[in-house]
Amino acid sequence: MARPKYIGKQRYIEALEKYEGAIGQAAEYLGVHPSAVYQAMDRWPEVKRVRERIIEKYLDIAEKNVKRWMQDGDKGATYFYLKCFGAKSRGWQEKHLHQLEGGDKPIQIQADIKQQMDLDALKKAIQEAKGGKS
Repeated sequence: MARPKYIGKQRYIEALEKYEGAIGQAAEYLGVHPSAVYQAMDRWPEVKRVRERIIEKYLDIAEKNVKRWMQDGDKGATYFYLKCFGAKSRGWQEKHLHQLEGGDKPIQIQADIKQQMDLDALKKAIQEAKGGKS
């Protein structure tokens, strides 16, 4: 059986840059299994940093778009931003209700939300973000 060809760290870096951090595409380009790309990132911190830099670049673009949509009055974007970035430090938490069945009676577990804004205003904003449907 032939020994696999050696691919140096620079080739992994070039492949990740060429395919914007997409592991599968970089692996296909190099002729290796995606796990080899992950192994290269574990082996060489420089390769891992290249992918992290690309991911950060696209996260910055996504955040910029969400902020632009919010400025344009998109309530869904506003809700998304508060849900993801408002966090507990600003008093935003979601309410989750879980119902488990399997015995004689269902069991309900409820985690209440903490909010600084009026709960009715939040419900209205969520309903509008869903297109007016309840």
